[in-house]
Amino acid sequence: MPFTILHLSDLHGNTNFLTQWEGNTLRPDVTVLTGDITHFGEEKEAKETLDALRTLFPNILALHGNCDKSGAEQFLISQNISLHRRFHVLNEIVFLGVGGSLPCPGKTPTEYSEKDFEAWLTETYENAGKPGKFVLVTHQPPYGTSTDKAMKLIHTGSRAIREFVEHTQPLLCLCGHIHESVATDRIGKTILINPGPFRQGHLAYITLNNDEQIDIILK
Repeated sequence: MPFTILHLSDLHGNTNFLTQWEGNTLRPDVTVLTGDITHFGEEKEAKETLDALRTLFPNILALHGNCDKSGAEQFLISQNISLHRRFHVLNEIVFLGVGGSLPCPGKTPTEYSEKDFEAWLTETYENAGKPGKFVLVTHQPPYGTSTDKAMKLIHTGSRAIREFVEHTQPLLCLCGHIHESVATDRIGKTILINPGPFRQGHLAYITLNNDEQIDIILK
């Protein structure tokens, strides 16, 4: 059977666009949230957002973004859905990742260095058994692609994430963070997807078919 993923990013606490799914028969096997679940929120705000999403999408994996405070990250961990420095296996596919972002203009709550990303991705990949078939989930996009252009001009992605993708070649790299870079791209065999902010109604619906064909709908 095909395996389906609903990819949402950069909600910033806004779930108003869930109404577009009312009456929709499409139900993903898993919903993956790639950060900025809240807008500078803690546990309370993260719980409110997740509770709203779970009314339609009970099976969720997520990681925090740079605009999520530590309480939001801890809530994801308490729910056993966090992918930050962790992995989960669904339908024989490993999901693993890192949250947060590189330092931004103007300080945001959860920022890390390239060295952090490099060390954490290597550690998590090894802890997962160096899977051959996996989905990489990050908030920060990899450097130098259509998914990381701030103001549609300047590449602001992570070089460490890019190097990891080049080396390990996951099936997908699901990311967000750069709101204006709604796009798909490739690094080698890996398909990159930045769906854009769900707070503006953007999303990606991904189907992994049995013949390893991957179908993507960007909205």
